[in-house]
Amino acid sequence: KENSPEGWRFVERQNYSIALDEETVFNGNYAVSITSKEDYQELGGINEFQYIAYNLPYNFQGKRIRVSGYMKTENVSDKGWAGFYIRVDPFVDFINMRSYNITGTTNWAKYELEVDINDDASSFSVGAMMANQGKMWIDNLEVFVDGVK
Repeated sequence: KENSPEGWRFVERQNYSIALDEETVFNGNYAVSITSKEDYQELGGINEFQYIAYNLPYNFQGKRIRVSGYMKTENVSDKGWAGFYIRVDPFVDFINMRSYNITGTTNWAKYELEVDINDDASSFSVGAMMANQGKMWIDNLEVFVDGVK
């Protein structure tokens, strides 16, 4: 799709759009935005969030993955939240920032998540997700394995 972040995986759900944004950035040329559409309709269940993911093979030695990046939000509904996530497959671990309760409008801030890698891991994905209504931007997302970028 035109104006989409290259290399990232996502399926735009009915209530959301994903785009590169060259005006609202932390630094550099672009940030990625997830936006609920103006005609947002509560559907319930799995359709109430949008994600964007970057898949990485597990072809390295390491015991811990850390994701670090910057995020900004606008009018994220208090029924929802915005944040990063890490998923280790085959589905052996999944953590996200839901408990951070990031809602409303926030300025650029740095966030980090970490998870241990166990011997069953064969791949992992990192990304961002927003539940319910609002808009979020992500920028400078980095992945570290055992502290090494």
